[in-house]
Amino acid sequence: MQKRSICKILSIVYLILGCIGSAIIAYAYGYRTVENVNYFNGETTTRLVRDSALTAGIFGGAISVVIIVTILLYVFGDIHEKIRFMASQSHNITTLLKDLKENAGNMPTDNEHNQVAPMTNNLPPQ
Repeated sequence: MQKRSICKILSIVYLILGCIGSAIIAYAYGYRTVENVNYFNGETTTRLVRDSALTAGIFGGAISVVIIVTILLYVFGDIHEKIRFMASQSHNITTLLKDLKENAGNMPTDNEHNQVAPMTNNLPPQ
């Protein structure tokens, strides 16, 4: 299993909580006030009425911000993983090059290689 970066985990958590929060905010603030005036006695009454366009607008605005932040967090996490992978690969390459430079003097020369080759030809078959 591949280890995920903290940014990717946060982006998934933020998306889930952001969707829930957007729905709650839209439900709580999706009302408009309606005033009724009675001209005979001068009384005014106010009541809250659900406005579906306002509710949809609040939900759409909130969820779009959540999606944008989620995408940014996920992309930052992906970039961080790529940089970490490239750094580990470059460390492996530099270690390999260092080992090759250190062992360059220990490599057999052509004369030594030619001396070993006839001995291996005389071995019995397995």
